[in-house]
Amino acid sequence: VRRAFRVKALSTHPDKLKPTASETEKRAAEDRFHQITLANDILSDPAKRRNYDNRLNAQPTWSQTVYDNQARRAKDREEWLQQQEAEHQARMETIRKNGGDLRTYIQRALSDAKQQTTALERMLSELETLPPEWRARKEAVEQVRPSLVP
Repeated sequence: VRRAFRVKALSTHPDKLKPTASETEKRAAEDRFHQITLANDILSDPAKRRNYDNRLNAQPTWSQTVYDNQARRAKDREEWLQQQEAEHQARMETIRKNGGDLRTYIQRALSDAKQQTTALERMLSELETLPPEWRARKEAVEQVRPSLVP
């Protein structure tokens, strides 16, 4: 570790920079050298190294787990919201393109509903003209299930 630190320290020391180096390059070199020095301090001291290893391998705390779950849920909600918005925009674009089609669709749905209503009324009126045994069955059903009969 010592040998590797010496080699790395000599190659990344800020004094090794050219005199024409910019301030940002100097700051970056200083930060890099500082990180290498801290790493050497941790790796050289057994207590610090053990503490570092323990923190690195530690199980996440309850609060960290809760925070991670909340962040994941928030991300999922945001993705769902974006997906819903995209689907809504696509539907609106289709409606704009086919404005007449929407009107015909609504008219068709209304006429279908009217046809179903008339068919149901016809079926109910036919029930009234059924033979007596069917009428007895109908009354028996009405007694068992009065809520189903209009």
